[in-house]
Amino acid sequence: MVKKFFTLRMQVFLLASISGVIPFILAIVFLYTNFTNFFEEQIEKEVLEIALGAAGDERVKKAFTSEKPDIRLLQEISNDYKNRTGSYVIFIDMSGTALIDPYPIHVHTQVIGEDREMILKGEAYTSRSSAYSTPSIRAFAPVMSDDRQIGAVVAAFLEPDLKLILNELYQSVYKAIPIAILLILILSLFLANNIKKRLFGMEPDEIGTRLIEREGILHSVKEGIIGTDCDLNITVVNNSAAELFPKNTKLIGRKITNLIADSPLPKIVQTKKPELNKQLLLNDKIVISNSFPIFSQGKLVGTVMTFRSLDEANLLAEELTGVKKIMEALRARTHEFSNKLHVISGLLQLGAIEEVRKYVASVAITESDLIGFLLNNFQVNAVSGLLMGKASEAEEQRIKFTIDPDSCLFSLPEYFDEHAMIIVLGNLIENAFYAVKDSENPEVIVSIKQTDTAIQIQVSDNGKGIPEEFKDLIYESGFTTKENGTGYGLYNVKSRVDVAKGEISFISYEKGTTFIVKIPFDTILDEPGVLL
Repeated sequence: MVKKFFTLRMQVFLLASISGVIPFILAIVFLYTNFTNFFEEQIEKEVLEIALGAAGDERVKKAFTSEKPDIRLLQEISNDYKNRTGSYVIFIDMSGTALIDPYPIHVHTQVIGEDREMILKGEAYTSRSSAYSTPSIRAFAPVMSDDRQIGAVVAAFLEPDLKLILNELYQSVYKAIPIAILLILILSLFLANNIKKRLFGMEPDEIGTRLIEREGILHSVKEGIIGTDCDLNITVVNNSAAELFPKNTKLIGRKITNLIADSPLPKIVQTKKPELNKQLLLNDKIVISNSFPIFSQGKLVGTVMTFRSLDEANLLAEELTGVKKIMEALRARTHEFSNKLHVISGLLQLGAIEEVRKYVASVAITESDLIGFLLNNFQVNAVSGLLMGKASEAEEQRIKFTIDPDSCLFSLPEYFDEHAMIIVLGNLIENAFYAVKDSENPEVIVSIKQTDTAIQIQVSDNGKGIPEEFKDLIYESGFTTKENGTGYGLYNVKSRVDVAKGEISFISYEKGTTFIVKIPFDTILDEPGVLL
């Protein structure tokens, strides 16, 4: 691919350089033309002040009031002004003749020419002269004594001297111009590089391509995605997220908390830490959300939340929790029956027909009792299957597994379906089995009772109780005391209970723990809102 010469960096550099250099040059030209006029005006004011000062000098008046003007004193005064102000001061008599002059050949010559009438009438003024000696800017001031003019003063700055001063000033400016232009170029380059850096080194066409790609990726993802700025104003919404809200709902620009009352994003902004697997109720749909802070150069610039309908995530939930637990229970039951078949096979080989008959009758009675009880008291097949499997697993692990004979379950509400029931019941039974693994006489008791207004699940064990320091931690995501545990068992249990607006509690002693879960039948879910 041929690399473009006029990249974004080059374009910004050229535009910034031209935008800086041209105004700078125009400013120099403007200042040059205006500064000369300003400088000359200031010189005229200064030379007039010098002339008036000399005319009012008592020494000058004294020199003029003598019988003959005191030339020596006037020369001293002229030299003094030259040393102090750099101006040439000439004294003239009432005939316009120079009494002293920096150029000796001009002494006793006429110096006022066409200005004769003005100066001899006592007026003070400035003028420019090119006819007398050297071109100059000069000022005339009358010397007065007792309201009578006795002479005049001419103060002058020679133009060659002024041009020398201006030339020195311009030389300094000329030396600064290349430095200023170089500085403009350096700053332009810095600006171009900074803009390029902020755009992550991409050209405008690349940015356009990336935006199109981003839109394609956003809307092709099945999970809903909502992005916000650091003030929690929504900036990005993909199609999957928009479908969870009523049609034609304006989302861009609105506060996320106005759409999801207890959104986790305000907490994300405060803690600057992600929050995973949060269950939310969004327009009567339960969703699982993951929220993350977005940083740019170490600074928080926004947040993003991804979520998926719980109905769509049920396959995964079943695999990771419910179905897996049923499969484990069925595996234990299969193993148990395999052991029993081995017993029968061995007895047959020994010819103990009567023993086989008694053993089969015993197994049949036990199995028929359990199956009959579950068929009569439970109409949720997944729960019956789980309990049968757990009974076999308990027998395999030499755990006394008891189902309360008063237990019953006929239906489940939509917000606490069989998937939620399997997650809650399966995790509680598994935890109970784990708790009694070191007990001398391990026992686990399960009770499930349903009334018109609630379902109560109770799982008790006689294992070691929950240590006091762990009681406030057991529901937290990632907390576990098992060697190979994930820390999501009781967290998932509490999440499902909270979504259904139920209650979970436990009683734990040194010997034994009982978990109690209550799920109401008359729950009215908030809309929209977060139930965790």
